[in-house]
Amino acid sequence: MKIGIVTICDTDNLGNRLQNYALQCVLLKYADEVITLRNKPKLESFQANLRQCSPLADSPALNRILGKKRKAKLLQFNRRYIHMSKGFYWCNVPNTTIIPSDRCDFYCAGSDQIWNPLFYRQGQFNYLGFSSRDSAFSYAASFGIDHIPQQYQNDIRCGLAHMGKLSLRETEGKDVVEMLTSRRDTQVLVDPTLLLDHDSWSHIFSQPSSPLPGQYSLLYFLGKVSPERRSAVEQSARMQGCEIIDLMDPASPFYDIGPDEFLYLIDHAHTVYTDSFHGSVFSFLFHRPLVIFQRISPNGDSMGSRLKTLVNTFHLEACFAWDDQIPDLAENGNYTEGFHVLYGCRNEAFAFFDDIFLDIRV
Repeated sequence: MKIGIVTICDTDNLGNRLQNYALQCVLLKYADEVITLRNKPKLESFQANLRQCSPLADSPALNRILGKKRKAKLLQFNRRYIHMSKGFYWCNVPNTTIIPSDRCDFYCAGSDQIWNPLFYRQGQFNYLGFSSRDSAFSYAASFGIDHIPQQYQNDIRCGLAHMGKLSLRETEGKDVVEMLTSRRDTQVLVDPTLLLDHDSWSHIFSQPSSPLPGQYSLLYFLGKVSPERRSAVEQSARMQGCEIIDLMDPASPFYDIGPDEFLYLIDHAHTVYTDSFHGSVFSFLFHRPLVIFQRISPNGDSMGSRLKTLVNTFHLEACFAWDDQIPDLAENGNYTEGFHVLYGCRNEAFAFFDDIFLDIRV
């Protein structure tokens, strides 16, 4: 059996590549082969489209020469760990009639914000519009926002009508489905990164080449960091006797790390400060003391539904920096209650896959 994954193929996002890898690992428990359909949004410029679909665009060596070190690291991760399709697809062409040259028995949409209507990459490709309904399902797909603007609702409604079994990553996503359609069969299931345990992830850990401080606090903020927030984090790190590694500081020797190095740095951090969903996920999985901040993006969207679901599901309220106040770190990192919930969530996720595939395998 062969399964194709349709997800965001982002070469500038560490968490995106790791969720792709995790979903691939899980689906390989059921299939003989799992591929990810290479896709990018089609741009207005013919020359730009020609450049981005050229094999050279995804060359780690060329990107390294061009000074795009982080992109080179993510592309190298793809080559090493992600089985990419031979075919290439535009993900945002309207009313797609694409017939993939990479024929699969099933296609899975997810996870990550593959259905976020504010992303330029939106199109029926992301709802598997090229496949039959019986072969199309989603796993932990995300809209990324709590409210769908009116102008996108009809396209999303049409896409959801085509899907077979349907699972979302956030409770807000399930609410969107039920608001736009008559479907009441949607399940909320955890991000695929949570389906692999620490030992499974440790197989791909890679220590960065730059020397590490003896004890460090890891900062991973994808949104803007106010002077007040930075001051609170730096003071907290000093009180713990930690040096700071800021992964989003272009001057840092750790700015251009790959996903495998990202995992290593979290696993060895004294404390992690982040507004990132996947930064929070891996800190939780690796039992690292964690401080979660609400992220505010330039357009005012807090990206809050993902973090809210994560915090509420796994009882991480004590890790959340309400009003940017650093919580007490004394008991932070003891996630016994959260892991008890996680084991149940994993059982639900594998029951979802069993329901799709086990009859096929018999």
